[in-house]
Amino acid sequence: MPIFLVAASAFILDQATKFAISLSIPLNDSVPVWRDIFRLTHILNPGAAFGLLAGRAESLRRPFFVALSVFAVAFILYLFRREPTAGMWRRTAFGLILGGAVGNLYDRVRLSAVVDFLHFGVTVSHHRYEFAVFNVADSAICVGVGMLIAEMLFHPRERASDIPVSEPTAHA
Repeated sequence: MPIFLVAASAFILDQATKFAISLSIPLNDSVPVWRDIFRLTHILNPGAAFGLLAGRAESLRRPFFVALSVFAVAFILYLFRREPTAGMWRRTAFGLILGGAVGNLYDRVRLSAVVDFLHFGVTVSHHRYEFAVFNVADSAICVGVGMLIAEMLFHPRERASDIPVSEPTAHA
């Protein structure tokens, strides 16, 4: 059950922060937190990561993203069930991805968009570089995927092609 505890924690933290931002910062307003590097910027993102497909008609965009999110949730549950003996690291990664996906799916069903508010940027030589505004669910998904990649890189599993095959012995 730890995957569901991690997923529920990620979902609750995501929704609580989105609720707090929605109550405290008007839509499309921004509040500086640390110099010009970190701001809380309340936006509704109708698209995917980095606003992809945000300009498409809602009648196409909403069903597409809801279906994609449902598929992602089902796929994570499939992977988890396929590996009942997965270690704590992998279960935590699956839980973070699941909780983040459900958090953004909930927003899409409820609002037809995702509440984003974490906004990072830096000014270098009079030019402003900004990262796309994101949320806790996005962070949970990225951390979970990063954990899975790290596990694959640093703890590769034994592959069937790596298992020595014994030669058949001839009976005289």
